[in-house]
Amino acid sequence: MARASQFLEVLNDCNLLDMGAKGLCFTWYRNHRGSVLAKHLDRAVCNVAWQAMFPEAYVENLCRVYSDHCPLLLCRDGSRDKAQDQPFRFQAAWATHRDFERIVREAWSRSTPTFANGLRAIREDATKFNREVFGNILTRKKALQRRLKGVQSQLKLEDSESLSRLEKALQAELDETCL
Repeated sequence: MARASQFLEVLNDCNLLDMGAKGLCFTWYRNHRGSVLAKHLDRAVCNVAWQAMFPEAYVENLCRVYSDHCPLLLCRDGSRDKAQDQPFRFQAAWATHRDFERIVREAWSRSTPTFANGLRAIREDATKFNREVFGNILTRKKALQRRLKGVQSQLKLEDSESLSRLEKALQAELDETCL
């Protein structure tokens, strides 16, 4: 308990506030021989000036995937506009598909002769190609993360070997989806 007291004393000396968090209650889990130990170890802190500058900011404890710690997501705005245009991201898996080079070549050749228009055409065709060939990877990833978060929430209530196996299977599937 001395460490926790020292930590709180340092936060107080530095005029830092714990921001609290939404999502999972615990940020660290250890499953050792069927016995689950869970703690709230990880936290985000800020000072009063930062809190005044970003009054709607919040922290969300995300589900664990690669570690026994939950990642923390700091959001500056209380309401995220999901309708905002998402940036275009090249998916490495596209380059391994035999049709992708043809998709790029055709998009480039039918666009008007400016670099920006060529890139715009490639972005549109690559996005369509991704949906049709690979499915929506982001949607699948988010669905897996929701399932994983649900399993991890249930694990904090009850110690279950079948839930632990499901958690590992979902983590492996999420890992494969993200490659």
